[in-house]
Amino acid sequence: MTAIEVYLTYQNMPAVRNAHHLMGLSLVKAALIIGYFMHMKYEISRMKWLTMCSLVACLALMMIFFPDALRIVSLGVK
Repeated sequence: MTAIEVYLTYQNMPAVRNAHHLMGLSLVKAALIIGYFMHMKYEISRMKWLTMCSLVACLALMMIFFPDALRIVSLGVK
């Protein structure tokens, strides 16, 4: 998946579309890492709910602050 992400980074596509693809792949990769390498697949249900609530809160904060990062694309770097 990392190789796919690096490949997509070097493609000539709009920045927003590229960011959507990379964010989607990163979420899938994070889910696989959490499920298998951190052994969350075998944890009790309360721990899974706590982790998912933290993930939702983190994603909500990202969506709040993401438009601020887009101003770099629209205004350009000086």
